[in-house]
Amino acid sequence: MDKRSHLRLYDGRTRALKGILSLAKGIGYKAVLNDLWEGHFSLPATDPKNALIAAHDLVEISDGLRGSILMRVVEQPEDDGGQSGTWVPYSLESANATLMDDRWEGYAEIGGAAMRTAACIAWVLAQQSVQRWVLGDCELDYGYSYVMQGNNLLALLTSLSTCIVAKHRWEFDTSTYPWRVHLRAV
Repeated sequence: MDKRSHLRLYDGRTRALKGILSLAKGIGYKAVLNDLWEGHFSLPATDPKNALIAAHDLVEISDGLRGSILMRVVEQPEDDGGQSGTWVPYSLESANATLMDDRWEGYAEIGGAAMRTAACIAWVLAQQSVQRWVLGDCELDYGYSYVMQGNNLLALLTSLSTCIVAKHRWEFDTSTYPWRVHLRAV
């Protein structure tokens, strides 16, 4: 996918618009079911907007199939003053990677008959230091018990579906804020 549309760049903490990356080329992403999506784009080395981009900033990609996709800049490329080429490449990951920013330390047993799937998802999301994500739709309802042990929140969240044999998919909706996590039956 290489779109002629412009990318929008947002501050990763405040979500404030930092700029429009109108000269971006090589825009693309790979959508992987129940995993982080990966993406990329490049800017000319001479584009002053390179100075605006920082690791963990957010980039909105317009996609005719899915609407707008919000991705996060993985890391800032080394600044070599454009010596190694005429384009500066940027790697992206889906915005749900922000759940990896928080790590839950400790041990807890959650779930069971009194705490169904939706409540377990809400428990994990409640551990965020910044409440970016909330529970949206949960189309699966199980009474499985889980052991939560020190890990990042994305790993804890996705571990909730490892014992589900029914076909399912995690959806991370960034169209409104706070963003929404959905667990859908397929």
